[in-house]
Amino acid sequence: MSWQAYVDNNLLGTGKVSKAAIYGLNGGKWATSGGFELDTNEVQEIIKGFDDNDSIRGSGVKLMKEKYLVLVADAEHIICKKGSAGASIFKTGQAFLVGTYVEGMSPEECNKVVGSLADYLKSVASSKRHVSVFTLSPFFKKQRNKLTRSALTICVICKRN
Repeated sequence: MSWQAYVDNNLLGTGKVSKAAIYGLNGGKWATSGGFELDTNEVQEIIKGFDDNDSIRGSGVKLMKEKYLVLVADAEHIICKKGSAGASIFKTGQAFLVGTYVEGMSPEECNKVVGSLADYLKSVASSKRHVSVFTLSPFFKKQRNKLTRSALTICVICKRN
């Protein structure tokens, strides 16, 4: 699954998250929902906030130039709000996920959705397995006395050392 598919299906697709993004801990953008892009300073402040919780609690978080009050900050997640809207930010091994909610949406449900995806991504990474799926060139096979075009899909699971 692509990173964009995680944003579109696992976050926005739930109806519990209004905007979402995934950024690498190196600052690179992996995937975002339409119109939701954090600038470099905002990304760096979030990354720094996972390590320096007191600082981010005091200064808040900026998302798309809007300042949010930080309610919870630790090494794994940051919960923040602005009026009746807010955001849940969760760290994985190599990235962080941001999910926002707006008035009328449940902060708890947004938090649960973003946190669950972060937990899933951490569990996949910790399984020390790499899954590759690829499709070989089309080939022809005989089926019910007819020659049909088909493709062979192979899934390879390799254990990483």
